Amino acid sequence: MARDILAEVVARLDDPAARFAFPSEVAASSILAAALEATGRKALPARRFVGWDAFKSEVFAGDMRGRPSSKAIRAIFARTLALENAQDPFLRSVVPVSAAAASVRFAPSIASALPALRSIPDGRGDHVAEWREIRRRYEAFMSERGLYEAAWLGREAARVRDRWFLVYVDLTEDWDDYAEAVSALPGAGVMLSAEADDRPVPAARFGTVVEEIRAVLLTIRDAVEAGTDPAGIMISAASPESVLPILEREAAVAGVPLDAREGRPLSESSGGRLVADAVALARSRMSFGSLRRLLLDASRPWKERETAKRLLSIGVRKHIVAPLPEGADAWESSIGNDDEARRLYRGLRTAASRIADAPGFRSLRSAFDSFRRAFLDESAWSPGQNDEIARCLAVLDELEEAAEAAGLPPDAIPGAADAYLEQLAGTRYLPVSVSGGIAVYRFPVAAGAMPDLHFVVNLAQGSAVAAARPLSFMRADE
Repeated sequence: MARDILAEVVARLDDPAARFAFPSEVAASSILAAALEATGRKALPARRFVGWDAFKSEVFAGDMRGRPSSKAIRAIFARTLALENAQDPFLRSVVPVSAAAASVRFAPSIASALPALRSIPDGRGDHVAEWREIRRRYEAFMSERGLYEAAWLGREAARVRDRWFLVYVDLTEDWDDYAEAVSALPGAGVMLSAEADDRPVPAARFGTVVEEIRAVLLTIRDAVEAGTDPAGIMISAASPESVLPILEREAAVAGVPLDAREGRPLSESSGGRLVADAVALARSRMSFGSLRRLLLDASRPWKERETAKRLLSIGVRKHIVAPLPEGADAWESSIGNDDEARRLYRGLRTAASRIADAPGFRSLRSAFDSFRRAFLDESAWSPGQNDEIARCLAVLDELEEAAEAAGLPPDAIPGAADAYLEQLAGTRYLPVSVSGGIAVYRFPVAAGAMPDLHFVVNLAQGSAVAAARPLSFMRADE
């Protein structure tokens, strides 16, 4: 029988022990606002309306006898394991024998597989046997350091005092892992997506996605002109990787501002690009291409902008590609009497090398901080850039803490800069919202939300379905 989300929530509001969980924080905030409007209340405690992840962290807190392993700790373990394999190969299938010397390249994929190793099957295949060996080593690693892998624990709830009502949580990726335990919570109620309100939803079919997006944008423009608050309009996009560029292009033409709430890797942020460009400069032996990429990124407020331009002009006039393998430094020989350009070149060369060759995360943090203070006007960073830099530094701090938890000396991490860049690439970040435009979310992140207008675009079968493969790191035949 169909059920109305808002009616179910409002009926429980007078119970101070009643709390509500939704697939995402987006839906939780939206229902909170809708409940306030429907009841005429001035305020409600925000903690009563939470997303699925916040619900799990509170109700399924895990084993308190140890520390939970983190993404950073897994990265450290996988890198250490890969370095051991490079020195004395014990993997033959997970890391091919021919690639043993480059085992570190496989560290990110090994780290991402660790949470799923609890369900590694029994079998005689070499591939399965190697994953079991990795699991054994990971178990020993955690046991020695008082750690545990939360994904390996049974889903047993802590003592629950609240009466939870959960909405559409079966749309989350790991609902099956928690369904039985959630159903056993005392006083808990669950409303699954199959019980959704069965009132008809207007739908239309278009020949192309461009036609669909144009129709949606025109409808939004008309609605705003008629008095609808843009903050009450939402777009959900299936397969945003392909749809979002079209949506942004057409929105610019239609004059509809968007606020795309799509996370992206931290490696693409201001801080991530800065570290990557500094490492590339050192590894390329100060090639012109790397120096140009570092200096011409318009997002960086250089203290010596004019000197940087002159340095690049010298490279163009003197046809400098990269220093020669032997002999005098081509840049040093070509700069001539421009002392400011020479000082900038030498400073960048030294600072980039310190970042690229840092022996550990602590020294990497020191080198990165020194680079920023020496060359960048940090007062000119935008609020968004400041937030990105802060997130990048938080990841570096996590790696340093993980290395300490793993019992490694603070400056004994081979390839610390590479490990940091890999961690940034694997960490998604949702930029701070500053535009105030129409919010755009990945489908079905906003499931359960109740805006004034909600458009779902590109809802084709292939775009709207995601298959779960917990052991996706294994070969299909295994």
